[in-house]
Amino acid sequence: MVAKIVSFDIFVLTVMLTFLIPMTSPNIAGMTLMKIVGIKWRNLILVLHFLLFGCIFWSNSVFSQDNTINPIFQLLQQAKISEPRTGVLNYIGAFTRFNGFSLAGFDSSQCSLFYDQWSTIVSMCGDQKLAIRYHDSSVLYSPVMGAYFNKYSPGKRDTAFADRMSVKDALSLIIDSAARTRIVIISEAHHIPAHRLLTYTLLKDLYNKGYRYLALETLVDTFGLSLGRPLSCSDGYYTNEPIFGNLVRYAVSLGFSLISYDCVVCTSSYDREEKAADNLVRFLKTNPESKILIHVGYAHGSQNSNGDFFRPLGYRLKKALGIDPLSIDQHSMRESTLKSIDFFIRDYLVKKYRVDRPMVVFLGNKPFSMDGNVNRPFDFTVINPNYSDFSNYFLSKHTNLGNKAISITRKESESGNILQLYSALETKRVKVVDRIIPSFQFLIRRGTKSIFPLVPKGMYQLVVRNAENKILSKRSIMIK
Repeated sequence: MVAKIVSFDIFVLTVMLTFLIPMTSPNIAGMTLMKIVGIKWRNLILVLHFLLFGCIFWSNSVFSQDNTINPIFQLLQQAKISEPRTGVLNYIGAFTRFNGFSLAGFDSSQCSLFYDQWSTIVSMCGDQKLAIRYHDSSVLYSPVMGAYFNKYSPGKRDTAFADRMSVKDALSLIIDSAARTRIVIISEAHHIPAHRLLTYTLLKDLYNKGYRYLALETLVDTFGLSLGRPLSCSDGYYTNEPIFGNLVRYAVSLGFSLISYDCVVCTSSYDREEKAADNLVRFLKTNPESKILIHVGYAHGSQNSNGDFFRPLGYRLKKALGIDPLSIDQHSMRESTLKSIDFFIRDYLVKKYRVDRPMVVFLGNKPFSMDGNVNRPFDFTVINPNYSDFSNYFLSKHTNLGNKAISITRKESESGNILQLYSALETKRVKVVDRIIPSFQFLIRRGTKSIFPLVPKGMYQLVVRNAENKILSKRSIMIK
């Protein structure tokens, strides 16, 4: 009895420390706690830890500044994909709330901000093409960048420049280069879930190279996930997107320890970069032999600073630790409908080399960077195929992802429905399936007859919902 009381006191103390230092990485206190109190307390710890981090996440913004007075963020509060009180997810409800929404009365800056944030929500709902269009709208509305993208037209010089370029397999280049450092940083465009597939395909090989830690932007609860709890809306922000969720699941299954490093309460983008870097520097100094893979968005991974205006995470880590990270850029030459030299070159190379997997861009015999080859912000610039052109063979060869098409019935294929796949292993562990992140989802368009879901091999529960989030059909399927 005394041992139990002591154990519970230690648990309470650990929870207090976790609350006071919410983003200390990687929740080492929670890992140590499990060894102290024993497996008997496992379920109690899991529930309380889940509730604690849920409260922290929903009471504080994961974005880098106070958004309460911004009318756009107030507007987007109506498009939450989950109900904060119950944790019930309603992706289709969030999508239908603002799809085609009129922004009459808002200025160009506000429209740009709306489409930037809305594109990420749309990507979480399973329509990457539409998300790209919305994000491109945010750029066109931008008072600074809009004019440039509206005026660009490719010329003969641009084509001649692109012809001097070539591409090489990103997987082998990154794995070889990762052996010469202990920090790998991969950037994504948040509205393009396919960018998570590069990190996904690298996990197993990097683990075999000694990488044991995976740090993810906006991740909140690492302790509960390490116990095998199904993913829920309280685990972070980008983890609400199925491919990102599968990335977390796969990493845990391989043996990676998850690290939550992001700033929960910050006053500016500068403050966010500083606090995030401090968390990672503290962890890496405490664990001097550790190797870490960091998955971030956009310029967070850059190794260059813009004076005092912007000192990104990659730059801060390099300066504080004296370690040269391997940084990979996927956002500069991403899939886009915009007209610019970088997107033109990307499309030109994808077509010329029939790109069906992540590839590193070379100019001559050196890796190319859109931001210049002197004082390079990133070591590699990666181009990806269009999402629908990803090689299923490549993904199934290097990962646990299956390679099987799913046929859709006439009733299920009605435009406006959403198709979701839930892991059978996870659905057995919960009473309400609506509270866990699906492994795959797809906004159905008229005429859709089949899809290729990018999910791990295994049994799944296929669910089709209508625009009111009501279940129209449910069946079990096997992905091989």
